[in-house]
Amino acid sequence: MKIEPKKAYGCLFVLMMVNNWWGDLKVFSDIYFIVKPAVLGVSMMIISGMAIRERYTVSEWIFCSFLVLIGGYTSYVTESKWILYLAILIALGKETDTRSILMIAYKTISVFLLISVSVFIIQVVGSPDRLGTINYNGITKYDMNFIGANEAARYWIYWVLSSQCIDTKRAVSIFNVILMAFGTVFFYLCTRSEALLIVPGILFLKYMERYKKWECLVKRLGGYSFLSIGICSVLILGLKGTGLFALADRFCSGRLSLGIAAFCEYGVTFLGRPPLRFYHWINRGTDNAFRLVVDNAYYMIMIQYGMIYLMIISFIFIKASKKCSYRENICFIVYAIFALAENVIFSPTAIFPVLIAASACWSERREKYMDRSEEKDRTEMGHKMDRKEGGYLAG
Repeated sequence: MKIEPKKAYGCLFVLMMVNNWWGDLKVFSDIYFIVKPAVLGVSMMIISGMAIRERYTVSEWIFCSFLVLIGGYTSYVTESKWILYLAILIALGKETDTRSILMIAYKTISVFLLISVSVFIIQVVGSPDRLGTINYNGITKYDMNFIGANEAARYWIYWVLSSQCIDTKRAVSIFNVILMAFGTVFFYLCTRSEALLIVPGILFLKYMERYKKWECLVKRLGGYSFLSIGICSVLILGLKGTGLFALADRFCSGRLSLGIAAFCEYGVTFLGRPPLRFYHWINRGTDNAFRLVVDNAYYMIMIQYGMIYLMIISFIFIKASKKCSYRENICFIVYAIFALAENVIFSPTAIFPVLIAASACWSERREKYMDRSEEKDRTEMGHKMDRKEGGYLAG
């Protein structure tokens, strides 16, 4: 049975998301050790088949090999497979398209949320004593069966983003707004995650699509959001000790101060380093001990995974933005903003904006390759016609 590369890629993407989601859950964690080998085994079969069938030019083979090689190295030294998964999905994304990636992300995350929230509600009604809670400054946070409350909020944010971006209507319906508002309030009351403030921003960006000038502006500058926000989040650390820094740090819930502490203690890496104990105690033994949590993806990547990945993602977004639609550029902007508040942006359930951009870049290279092939075919056909006409004239 012949499987289209597009469908094979979709299956691979879903399997990686399932593996990640199952690892994020607590309620089904007992059987994760059974699911993980099966999922990864099938994934390897699909990867092998696609790598053999794909038609790459020499330069594309070199690029893909380099990407997977450095991704594998970083995953090895950091003991996190996310970078390797991302590198593989980018390398094998030649035959897919941006719309299918967005649709896969939307449908898969929808199923994940439906299962997770349903189990959470059953626990609330039937066995509230089994609920996972975290008490922080007198506030109770529910993890909703995920490994943390922020993880639950992240799934909702990415569901809202994907649902709005697959909606081809320019207007945001009242029902849509009510649904998003109800869901966001529900998740905030459960998780108390400040990252949910991104949801109104997503709806605003969707609403502004109706204005042509705004649409052109976003399509022109959306690809630069990741690079720009990343640079600004680093430069602002240089303002330490000023009133502006104090205000920004307070707005970011102390993330900037923790970022400075992390850079001072660990420094920066280019290709990744062995796992760091970001959750160890600073000033241990004192009354004001606090945890060093680097809840900023730009800082986390520079310290743990390697600056090269900031460069790669920035390049992909910039290269793809002009070829992508307004809604796809919204994905790039939200991804960049989300990276300010959380560090889990390489998770398979969070990387679909990067895969959309990568697919657009592949599409551009594929179109150029096809244009050269068509031009070559036309040239050869012209030569044949000239020879044929020459033969008739000679006769």
